[in-house]
Amino acid sequence: MVNRKKAALSLALMAAVALTGSLSVYASEANAQGNPPVVTAVAQIPEASSSLHVDNTKWNYDETNDIYYQIGLVYCAKPQATEYESLAVYVPGAYMQGVKNPDGTYTCQINPKAKVGNYTTVTAPVVMPVNTGGYAAQKAPSSYDGTGLSTYLSQGFVYVYAGCRGRSNGTNPDGTAYDGGAPWGVTDLKAAVRYLRCNDSLIPGNKNRIFTFGHSGGDAQSALMGATGDSERYMPYLSSIGALMKDSQGKPLSDAIDGAMCWCPITNLTQADLSYEWMMGQFSSEGTRAYGTWTRSLSRDMARAYADSLNRMGLRDEQGNVLTLTQSESGIYMAGPYYDYLKTTIETSLNNFLKDNQFPLTTGQSDFQVDGAFPGQGAQESMGGWTPPKGAPVMPMTQEEPHTYNSAKEYIDALNGDNPWITYDEKTNTATISSVEAFVEHMKQATKSVGAFDDLQKAQAENLLFGNG
Repeated sequence: MVNRKKAALSLALMAAVALTGSLSVYASEANAQGNPPVVTAVAQIPEASSSLHVDNTKWNYDETNDIYYQIGLVYCAKPQATEYESLAVYVPGAYMQGVKNPDGTYTCQINPKAKVGNYTTVTAPVVMPVNTGGYAAQKAPSSYDGTGLSTYLSQGFVYVYAGCRGRSNGTNPDGTAYDGGAPWGVTDLKAAVRYLRCNDSLIPGNKNRIFTFGHSGGDAQSALMGATGDSERYMPYLSSIGALMKDSQGKPLSDAIDGAMCWCPITNLTQADLSYEWMMGQFSSEGTRAYGTWTRSLSRDMARAYADSLNRMGLRDEQGNVLTLTQSESGIYMAGPYYDYLKTTIETSLNNFLKDNQFPLTTGQSDFQVDGAFPGQGAQESMGGWTPPKGAPVMPMTQEEPHTYNSAKEYIDALNGDNPWITYDEKTNTATISSVEAFVEHMKQATKSVGAFDDLQKAQAENLLFGNG
């Protein structure tokens, strides 16, 4: 795999943030002790009905990629957001026995003897991407695009792309309005899981082995899917959209999943505001952190508050040593066991990068998938159509020009520039960094205003998360 120039170091930062971010899943649940908001339109919770059953005469087949699929499967009886509350199912061709219909569709039965990779039609995990970076909506597929699906299906997985609402309110094609924001995104995904279980006999795969995955805001919702299985708090919301509660035999359906893969889940926004200022904001003197502004003082206060919060967590390393932050000579909390652990994590990532790649190395060409790149959605926008307010800071999406480095030393020299911060030993092909501060200044400067996830001008996407309906 060819890696982008900064991929290893940027991923190191992700790993470092995840040291605290992973704990936020539990913090979010612990802080959610209040009663849920009132849902005004509560519908009768339906049992399984024919309208919510997969029609086994309506499968489509991609012969080139050997994929059976159905698109536009509405997973609840009273959808509020019609462009979002449906899903698509993509199945390895071997799992189905299909007969072509006159209209080009296929009538299919599950092939009980099929095996793909290490899985059968009975044991295959079901994987569900949650492509909602920034808590955007995930539009349900309305067309087919097989690009990238084989990455999952060739391993024997059943791939389900379920639409869900995002942070913003919206309007349906018929002019009716729907509410966005929490908890609707997770509610929709839970309804999709219940739909899959209701249709267990019609869709291949083990419905007791459902996994969600995403990144950032998408994985915040993925983490909630993993942590709130069958939570009573979601029942009024599930009721309001007509989510399935019982199967055709009258047995209760569950929305609990087997696992959630979490890449940098932003689950506790208060903690994230503080950690952003500690990790990046306190080293910036631009924009809202410029000298002479009150928001610069706020940034520094939040960075100190992060240190206080982290020191109360009781984090420990693999040997059981307590990880804490202490003041450095400059008066900021950039010292102590946690700081040393983070610095080592970044160095480990850089050294893995040097070990895993061969030189000459050409950067600027990557198959690294960012938000919007999970397959299965079809040719349409995936980020919910949000437009930032006028004057709001926007993180630029840049593509690095391809460049070839003839040796690891040449690569390190390029990272160092005119202000060296990496020491490289050619004999051992290993590197050390001078400080976390230097890493931030060279590789990961602050791009969001104070506060990063609760902007004072309401300019960040996260400001809309809890809705205004």
